[in-house]
Amino acid sequence: MKRFLFLIFGMLSLSLMSVMYVYAGESPPQETVSAIDLTTFTGLVAAVSLAVTQLAKMLPVVAEKNGLKILVSVAVAIVASLLAWHFGWAPFLQGLTWYMAVCYGVGAGLTASGAYDFIKALFNK
Repeated sequence: MKRFLFLIFGMLSLSLMSVMYVYAGESPPQETVSAIDLTTFTGLVAAVSLAVTQLAKMLPVVAEKNGLKILVSVAVAIVASLLAWHFGWAPFLQGLTWYMAVCYGVGAGLTASGAYDFIKALFNK
């Protein structure tokens, strides 16, 4: 019983000391940044997914038809990857030719729309 009480008291004192340490220090002001990082393939996929989701909200035709959503996603990703390649926004596209950037765009579009949805649309006709 003494061990248990000692353990509980020790955990309580450690947690209180860590809380006091956090409150004693002055934290710097935090900036809120809501930008998508295009320097990685994942950032490109996130930007395309965000753009296509907002486009689907504005155009109900895109939201209703799954195949059209996939095509729009691929088209937006190709445009985004070509812009990122041309202006040098994405380091992973530097040194590539334009058609390789298009291939990255196709991959990003299929990833953003979900490869499962693409395969499902092909076989559900």
